Amino acid sequence: RIDKIYMPRRDQVVLNLRTDNGNKKLIMSAGTYAAVWLTGEKLDNPDTPPVFCMMLRKQLGNGRIISVTQPDRERIIVIKISSTDEMGDITEKSLICELMGRQKNIIVVNHKGIITACLRNIGLENGNRGIMPGLAYTLPEKSDKKFWLDATLDDFKTACDGIDPNDGEKELCNKFSGLTLALARQGLSADVPYEWFYNTANTPLKPYIVMSGDKMVDISAVMPFSDYVECPSFCAALDTFYGKRTWEDNLNAIKRETEKSLTNALKRTKKKIAEQKIEMQTAVDREKIKEKADLIT
Repeated sequence: RIDKIYMPRRDQVVLNLRTDNGNKKLIMSAGTYAAVWLTGEKLDNPDTPPVFCMMLRKQLGNGRIISVTQPDRERIIVIKISSTDEMGDITEKSLICELMGRQKNIIVVNHKGIITACLRNIGLENGNRGIMPGLAYTLPEKSDKKFWLDATLDDFKTACDGIDPNDGEKELCNKFSGLTLALARQGLSADVPYEWFYNTANTPLKPYIVMSGDKMVDISAVMPFSDYVECPSFCAALDTFYGKRTWEDNLNAIKRETEKSLTNALKRTKKKIAEQKIEMQTAVDREKIKEKADLIT
């Protein structure tokens, strides 16, 4: 059951959940670090919630999660929620997190398939799939590419044929859905790429954080060829990786704001000093002029 809804950041929704196994926190992030995961971290709850947060509380507060699905293995999470509407009737709504490309979004859809709230409004112009309250919700157009975990050995062999192992990751990603550039790059560097892809697709995935020295550079579900740290779960990997990134982003934002304030203060101070120097220059003979003025009077 949803116990509390809040937004630590303008593009991040957190659901506090009461479950049979204790309290959980579910993060839905539709920003730079787009992902959905359970976190054990303590997160800020702003005193003044954004408008979207208040709409989520009104429509989904104290609701019960019925199911969680991933349509067509796309980067979309659909959470079905049973909640009470303004009339006191129990209705089913969907909280949808779309994590694709530039149009990442968090959307609420009612039992009739109509959008009732969304993090970002997207108009119908330029052939866009409209996302705004009052419009019917439709899933993005389904890709006709085969999901890479379902590909056969022959599929990988055909796809890898003729691809430059040093610069062919984009071309390979265009042939499969769900395949990342980092994974494609790693597979193409193997001795027999198509065999590596097939064996990897048929091996249980595990969470790893890819390292470069002491810096975390990526998350992988496949053991990297470079340095890595294995995590106990994917949620733990996301918590560690994105938590560190978020902390660094917040620190950099504070640095930028401080530098901006100091730069502006320095400019104002220099301007005042320049003005005072001009004023002092014009007042060099002030005492002599005053004495002459006193003699005249």
